[in-house]
Amino acid sequence: NVCCWAKGARDRLHALAPAKSSPGLAEAQSVAREGERLLKRRTVSTCATAAEKFKRAYELDPSEPKHANLAAEALNALMRMQTNANAICFDGSNDTPNNRKIWKSYGPESERLAHLAYSKKPSMEFLATYTDSFIFSCSYKGLVAQALTGAGSKYQSLAKKLQTKPKLDSGVGYALLGCFYQEAPWPLHSSDKAMDCMKQALKKGGETRRNLYYAGVVSYKRKEYAEAMKYFKKAATAPCGSVKEADFG
Repeated sequence: NVCCWAKGARDRLHALAPAKSSPGLAEAQSVAREGERLLKRRTVSTCATAAEKFKRAYELDPSEPKHANLAAEALNALMRMQTNANAICFDGSNDTPNNRKIWKSYGPESERLAHLAYSKKPSMEFLATYTDSFIFSCSYKGLVAQALTGAGSKYQSLAKKLQTKPKLDSGVGYALLGCFYQEAPWPLHSSDKAMDCMKQALKKGGETRRNLYYAGVVSYKRKEYAEAMKYFKKAATAPCGSVKEADFG
């Protein structure tokens, strides 16, 4: 029957035609573009505003997990900038009352958003954002104190998952696990494991400023002062491996 055939053809063509963008989707895309422009400026205030833009974009289009991931990443960026990313130190600690206040203000919301994104799209990029968010969210409670709890086990698990893509963010999976072994209390503390992780970060992620600095910190705490000095001197002139490193590098 010609009429039935023609109707079937029209239905197939309609199914293949690109869907028209709704006003909500168009607004979501516009708001997200504003967020991207702000995030590229990489200041505390622009990152805070960018996070709100991305959250709005996700509210308008919850089918797009990228918006939730970028909202979390914007919050992570401002926390890195204000708290030195809670990086390990050769003398002292970034675990201060003021930094804990910042992590408490933004960490749980960042973790919520990152979890939303990663649950919808379990990519390595989203896993990296979620790992950062999880660490910041735990930090306000005292990350070292939680090392022997389920939070410590999850930290290790996330870092090891990131190692399945060795070059991601200049070997971030190795760097994070090295920091854990260096800072964790007994019986998890191991300067040998920490040093091995930092060397793997350097080997697989490159001699970036973060990787060299972390290797220097671990060497210093092992009382290998000559080695520490070599790493610190190289770190002083080394490039940052990513925009994330540059947030606190």
